[in-house]
Amino acid sequence: MGSLIKNSTADVRVGGNLAGAVDEVRISDVARYSGSTYTEPTSPLTCDEHTRALWHFDEFEGATVFHDTCGTADNVLVGYNGAHAEGVPVHRIYLPLTIRQY
Repeated sequence: MGSLIKNSTADVRVGGNLAGAVDEVRISDVARYSGSTYTEPTSPLTCDEHTRALWHFDEFEGATVFHDTCGTADNVLVGYNGAHAEGVPVHRIYLPLTIRQY
């Protein structure tokens, strides 16, 4: 699902053609995974020296603006009806999202 983002001042759109929900979004300056297989992480993603932006979507129910978890930049996600919890917290963000730098 990852792809190269070239230097640009334009907004980045996440999941415009994805039918589903996103739990986390991480933007890195290195390739995180290689090969033909992928193992889904079992714990939340963390910030490191290669993380340029990270969103966990743990905001309150109905949130539509999400701030970068790592604080590495003034990156803000702007989306539709955000985190939603029923019983055990399950956070979802509905697509599409736009990443804007303020």
